[in-house]
Amino acid sequence: MRISAIVLARDNSEANSKGDGTLEVFEVEAFFESADSDDGDEEVGVEYVQYYKHKPCGGSNITGTKNDARDFQDKLHNKLGWTKKYTWGNYWAFEMDFGTRDDLYADDVDFVYFCGHGSNGNFKFSHENMDCSVYYTNCFSRWGDGDLEWIAVAACKTLRQTTSKQYWSGWYGCFNGLHVMLGWHTNMLDVNLGTRFGNQLAKKHRTIWTSWKNAARKSHYVNLWTHTRKIVAIAEEEVHMSDHIWGAGTVAADYPNNGNYHYRWHKFRGYKDMEPSLSVDPLSLSPVQVSAEPEQIILVSDELLNSVKREPMPHLLVNPTVVDAAYIENLAGLFCNNYNIFCDYDLAYDQDEAEYELFDGPHELEILEESGGWEYNQTAIYGMPVAAPPTLPDDSDAQDSAQAFWMSFGLLTPTAVLMDPECLEVGVVESQTGNEFEDSTYYLNVNVQHIRTDYGYNILGPGANLEVVFGNNCELQSSYYGGWRDIYESGTFEPITLADALAYVAASGPEVTVTGVPLCDEFIVDNAELGYYEAPMDTFILELQPVWQVNGFCVYDEDTTAYQVLIPADYPIPQGIIQEPAQDTSIDCGEVLNVYGAATGGTSPYQYDWYSDMDGYLGSGQSFQVANLSCTGKEGASAVHTIILEITDENSKKDWTTVNVRVIAPHICGDSNSDQNINISDAVWIVNYVFIGGDPPDPLESGDTNCDGSVNVSDAVWVINYVFVGGNAPCDTNGDNIPDC
Repeated sequence: MRISAIVLARDNSEANSKGDGTLEVFEVEAFFESADSDDGDEEVGVEYVQYYKHKPCGGSNITGTKNDARDFQDKLHNKLGWTKKYTWGNYWAFEMDFGTRDDLYADDVDFVYFCGHGSNGNFKFSHENMDCSVYYTNCFSRWGDGDLEWIAVAACKTLRQTTSKQYWSGWYGCFNGLHVMLGWHTNMLDVNLGTRFGNQLAKKHRTIWTSWKNAARKSHYVNLWTHTRKIVAIAEEEVHMSDHIWGAGTVAADYPNNGNYHYRWHKFRGYKDMEPSLSVDPLSLSPVQVSAEPEQIILVSDELLNSVKREPMPHLLVNPTVVDAAYIENLAGLFCNNYNIFCDYDLAYDQDEAEYELFDGPHELEILEESGGWEYNQTAIYGMPVAAPPTLPDDSDAQDSAQAFWMSFGLLTPTAVLMDPECLEVGVVESQTGNEFEDSTYYLNVNVQHIRTDYGYNILGPGANLEVVFGNNCELQSSYYGGWRDIYESGTFEPITLADALAYVAASGPEVTVTGVPLCDEFIVDNAELGYYEAPMDTFILELQPVWQVNGFCVYDEDTTAYQVLIPADYPIPQGIIQEPAQDTSIDCGEVLNVYGAATGGTSPYQYDWYSDMDGYLGSGQSFQVANLSCTGKEGASAVHTIILEITDENSKKDWTTVNVRVIAPHICGDSNSDQNINISDAVWIVNYVFIGGDPPDPLESGDTNCDGSVNVSDAVWVINYVFVGGNAPCDTNGDNIPDC
């Protein structure tokens, strides 16, 4: 039998949607005969990367991306009946799926969603197949000529704009029928954006842009009021900004790439917009010292550590708001009396968001049952395309209108701090002539914000925020009441020192903070003060969280971003240590692995939970034995497990740490991909190794099928003859059924 060409493909069946990476082999002719880029169904594909650390492409791990991507896909499937076309995670997520093989993956679905790390103009993978990232140069004029209408990238800075480079202009070159690309100009957090986004898309009055905006806000409630964040959408035509998802509303027609495109950004502004200029002497900075290798390098001056003010703080307890029929009716009555809306309304309950929804034509009011916080939107105009740039109020008129709005609800307290108005949403039409771009920029609305102070402290967080948005001729578009919970003092406590708080973050990483820290080579502390954090309005709390409000600068890849980090100040954070196994331990397939962990800091007792990035949950306990770890990993090679220890202390504070363990599969001559079988895949593996620099057989001796002491194309031919024409078994050079090497 003669094979002229071999094609490898990952199995897209439901059985393999969990990323087990099964490979299928097709003859070229049969492969192309069965290809079908659009079968008429609404289809969604997702890819994600959790584990970057100690992987070929490097980077810090992101724990939440798997749930983020899968939950997005599940929402479209469960709520709108979409088909889940593929799910690729970690080392099964390939950058080629968005480039040279997009006809099989990204452009073979209606909506594709990626979740992982990103940087200026790219999003990142953990294993290098062609490159470690997808850049806009990898997908030029590719997206949309198949089935793809929309792509969302839940990764930092993929759609960034700088003074010297507009990366979103580059991504427009990938459009070839694509409607909209969604992403982030700034960093984003390791939060479940996907479940919020999918839920928003399924609401029939939500456009894709407003769904992205609402999901970004709701998923980042914990952090938006400590740091400005910006999301971006690029569209072929302005009409695509009003696209709904299939099954939830109207969708505009495809348009060709004509050199003109539209983009829109929306900024969620922080409490402090800091310029990247350091007030302390850089020569006075030194790293925060920890006992083991730091998870985050933090630089701070001894002068700041010694001079920062620390004194007993009050416990601020919460009187919970009862959200019942009377509360809802009273709020609707205030809107009716003041603005003649919600005098008559339809009432629904969204179980996913745990909120009541009131509808009066284009007016929508969402009330969170956990806190009584609410958000109003005029859906016909807020975030929608405009025929002409609006006439916006000046700062004085906007501030006066905001004050009057909150006073009409009796919600403006004497200690509220009024921030300067700011235009947070911008539309741009950009046209290209040669390599030069000309744009027409217009502001869509103006935002006025109040923040909370009480008991002599700044109170940050979404629960301590009031916002109102005005559009054309000061027309009310949106408002947000964070909850501004009723609080009272109950005793005092001694907060931990700033030095201890920074040391916990340095040792344990960003996840032990209240707000998270972006991916930083270094975090430079500029100043700090004690204060409180008021949780999002969808969270039930009985006490405000005391925090160190640390202002500083994230330095990453020669880029500096101002940032505020909130670190718990009332009790310490635990630190987990894996004492056994050691980093890069190797065991044989079937061998028992001993695990032993320890914890310091935090508040005992501790809960120890162990995971593998390949096998999932392994068990709980400070020490035990793990049997039957998977023996094969990426495309049949020996499995490299990331073993994860998660520590949870008595106060539900968490820390996690990892080591890598290699499980060596048994050596079968001819089984070059270590999948315990000898078939055509082994021949393909050898050919890829010899001709295009693919991974070597594992171990190398398994590929020497003719016992000549080397691995070359003749070994692949030996396997093909054995599989298809009944030749001698690998390593059986004389045909006596006994291996000769």
